[in-house]
Amino acid sequence: MPDLTISNADLNLLKEINGVITSNLGNISPIKEGYNLKFRGKRKVEIVFQFLQKYPVITGNRKMS
Repeated sequence: MPDLTISNADLNLLKEINGVITSNLGNISPIKEGYNLKFRGKRKVEIVFQFLQKYPVITGNRKMS
């Protein structure tokens, strides 16, 4: 079963990510010094990937043209 996890110390940020990307289909659980937002199952992980294809993550030293 596919599983995608996002870890962060900011609970409000994870709640917002969960709401915006999957309409609150993910599960948030506490971990030491933070929280995990987990998407389990083919359907949920595919929704996240579709979002990331439409809105790619900006990384590295990208220049604005």
